[in-house]
Amino acid sequence: MFSMRRTLLILFLSASFGLSQASVPAREVRAVWITTVLGLDWPKSVDPSEQQRSLKAIVRELAAARYNTIFFQVRGRGDAMYRSLYEPWSEQLTGTLGKDPGWDPLEVLLDEAHRNGMEVHAWFNTFLVRDSKERRLPGGGIHVVDRHPEWAALANGEWWLDPGIPEVREYIVRVGLDIVRNYDIDGFQFDFLRYPADVFPDDATYRRYGGGAPKADWRRDNVTRLVAVFHDSVQAIKPFVKLGATPLGIYKNSEHVRGLQSYEEVYQDSRGWLAGGLLDYLAPQLYWSIGERPGNPDFATLAREWSGHAYGRQIVLGVGAYKPEVAVQLPQIIDLSRAVGAAGHAFFRYSNVSGLDAVTGKYPYLASAPMMPWKSARPPAPPADVRIARLADGRMRLEWQRPAAPGPSAPLLAKVYRSERTVVNAADPAALIAVVPVSAGEYTDSTARPGTAYGYALSVLDRAERESDLMAAHPAASPELASLGRRAAARTSLGEAVPTQSLLLVPYEVASRSGVAITILDGGRQRVGAVIDDLMEPGRYVVAANIAAYRKGWYTLVMESGAYHAERRFQVE
Repeated sequence: MFSMRRTLLILFLSASFGLSQASVPAREVRAVWITTVLGLDWPKSVDPSEQQRSLKAIVRELAAARYNTIFFQVRGRGDAMYRSLYEPWSEQLTGTLGKDPGWDPLEVLLDEAHRNGMEVHAWFNTFLVRDSKERRLPGGGIHVVDRHPEWAALANGEWWLDPGIPEVREYIVRVGLDIVRNYDIDGFQFDFLRYPADVFPDDATYRRYGGGAPKADWRRDNVTRLVAVFHDSVQAIKPFVKLGATPLGIYKNSEHVRGLQSYEEVYQDSRGWLAGGLLDYLAPQLYWSIGERPGNPDFATLAREWSGHAYGRQIVLGVGAYKPEVAVQLPQIIDLSRAVGAAGHAFFRYSNVSGLDAVTGKYPYLASAPMMPWKSARPPAPPADVRIARLADGRMRLEWQRPAAPGPSAPLLAKVYRSERTVVNAADPAALIAVVPVSAGEYTDSTARPGTAYGYALSVLDRAERESDLMAAHPAASPELASLGRRAAARTSLGEAVPTQSLLLVPYEVASRSGVAITILDGGRQRVGAVIDDLMEPGRYVVAANIAAYRKGWYTLVMESGAYHAERRFQVE
C-alpha cells in the first residue's frame, strides 16, 4: 500500500509539473531501439533501394522528433547488419543468410545519423544466436552453430553459445571488436549478455572449467570476464566508444519487486560491471507500467532503484513502449525518469513510438546526451573563426573553420545556440537550435524571426559529450539592420581584446571588402598564434582564439588589413 501511495504521488507531480522549461533538461539520453530481427522495425522488404530509403527516413524522423540516440541492432542472431569478417549477412536483407546485399546498412545509418546530429550505438545480441530447434541452418554451414556445434546448446527452443567456454568468449570479443575497429560508432551495447532463463546444459563445461567455484558464481564470472576483456580491448583501440549493456529489469527481488532476477537467475552482475568501471552505462529493461499489481513490477520503484545504483556511471531507463499499458503512460514515464535522476530513457522499439505525440510533446527542445567525464580528461578546443553570413533571402548563416585533419577521437558534432540577448545562455534548453557535424563548417538558421536581432554562439562536443567553451559569433540582425550596419562602418579598426579562462575574444571592424590577418605575438615578438587570415566583407565581427595552452604573461595582438596596422596588448593570468 505504501508503494502505491508513493507511485500516485509521483503521478500527481508529473501531471502537475510535467511540461515546463524547468523540467526539460538540457542534457538527457533520448534513445530508440531499432530492431532488425525478423524485420520487426526494419527492413520491411528485400529491395536494397527501399531499404536504404526507409532506413534514412527513420533517422530523419527521429531527428525531427528531437531524439538524440539510436540503438541499432547490428547482430541479431549470430548474423550481421554490417560487413563482418566473421559472421554472415543477415537473411533479413536478401532472404538468404550470408548473401551480400550490395550495401552496408550500418555504414549508411551512421552517415545519416551523424549528419542529423545523432549518436549510434551498435546493439549486439551476445550469447543468443538462433531462434530454432534445427541444428542445420540455411546458408551452407556458415552460421556459428554450424561451424562450431560444440560451442552451442539448446535452451527453451533457442540456440545459445556457452559462456563458460573460453573460445566462445574469445570469438565474441573478436566479432565485437571488428565493429569497433571498422565503423565510426559512438557506442557499443550488449544484449543477451547472460545465460538463458531456463535449464542450460553446461555440466560438462563446468566440470572442465569450474575450478571448484560455486556454479552460480562461476557463471557470473564467465559473463563478467567477457565484459572485462572487451572493455580493455576497446580502451586500447577507441577509448571514446561508450560501452553499455541492457540487462533484465529486476536485479534482485525485494520487498516491493518480484520476478525473473538478473543477478540470481541469468547471472548478470550488471551493477558490478558499473562499479568496476567496465561499462559506461546500463539500459535496464524496465518493460512495465507505473503502478504495482500482480505480474507487473512497478516501473517507478525499479526506476528509483536502478538510478540509485549508478556507481558514478549512467542509467538509461529502458521503456517497454510495445505494451499498450506502458504506451499510454509514456509522458509520465518521461517525467519520472527525469525526476529520479536517470541519464535518460530508451524506448523499445521504434515502431511503437513512431509519430507518437505523447513522446515528442515532452521534447520541446533539443538535448545532447549527458557528459561522461571519466572518458575525457579535458574539454575540446572551441571552434575557430565563428562568424555570421547574411544571406540575400534574410536567413542567417553561421560559419566556422572546419577541422584540418580530424582524427577518430576528434569532436564530431557542433552545437548551435541562439538568443535574443547579447549573451547566450547555454544552460537554457530553448537556446540550443541545432546539432550538426563539425565538418559541415556552416549552419543556416531558417527559423529566425525577421527583424529580430539575435546573438549566436557555437560549441563542439567530444565523443564523451564534454563541451568546449562557447564561441560567440557576430550578433545577427535582420537584413535591413545588417545593411545599415555595413553602411555605417566608416573605418577599419581593432578593438580591445577580452581574455576569458581559455579564450581570447577579439572585436574588429572592416570598412570595405579586404583581406584581414590577426596574429598573436609573445613578449619576445615571436608569433605564437593566428586568430584569422581571410577575405572579409564589410562589417563588425567578434572572433575568438583558444589561449588555454598559453603561459601567463603579456601578449600583443596585431591586425593588418591593406594599409591598416594596429596592435593591442592583453594579459594571460
